[in-house]
Amino acid sequence: MVEAIVESPDAEDGIIWFNSGKVGNTYSTNYWLTNPSLPSPSSGTLPGMTVSSAFCEGIAYAVVEDQSQLSWDGPLTNWLYRVDPKGGAEIIGEWKFPASKRPVSRRAVCSDDGLSMAALYTDREGSGNPDMSPLLKIEINISDASLTEYELLGPGEGWRVPTKAVGALNGRMYWANTAGQIYSTAIQGSDPAHLEYEIRTDSLHDKILISGKNVYLLVHSSESKLVTYDLASGKKRKL
Repeated sequence: MVEAIVESPDAEDGIIWFNSGKVGNTYSTNYWLTNPSLPSPSSGTLPGMTVSSAFCEGIAYAVVEDQSQLSWDGPLTNWLYRVDPKGGAEIIGEWKFPASKRPVSRRAVCSDDGLSMAALYTDREGSGNPDMSPLLKIEINISDASLTEYELLGPGEGWRVPTKAVGALNGRMYWANTAGQIYSTAIQGSDPAHLEYEIRTDSLHDKILISGKNVYLLVHSSESKLVTYDLASGKKRKL
């Protein structure tokens, strides 16, 4: 099963993460990496399950969660991997998160200086209702896997994010929720979530995704159509 598809900002590189299922007593994840400098895609297998991935300076990074000791309340080990374009992967570092702290999207974004990546998480500890959990930004230093955590939205503020509705532009992380609200925050450092604009959508049927400098809305009605918006301004683009 495909866990994530992530492309570099220039769309020249891409990586696909596959959940390989349980083999023996643990899960593993396969990847397929494309790079224009290589004659063919490279591939590999890592133990665990990929929960977040991004390209920084043309290099793919991934947060992989240990699935061998699953529990409802115990901490789970996370590893930060650097994937070599020519094959192979190395562990940069590791940390433990409680099982209640989960990624909102498999897509992470990289800072403009290429020193850190940021991912959206939520922590459901103490709340049986996901909508009553806060939205968090986890900033990861890609040189040593050190973490900094920031709260972006409080409980009940509507964090539900479609899996492909996360992107980056001019040093900011953008994301959409299922209600069609587009938020942003600085990729690095402390910065509250800013509601940039809203797109009218039927959250039950329409699909939102962010790619490059655009927001795409696939409208499902009597006749399906694709509407494109400028990511920074929210202005509808003419076809």
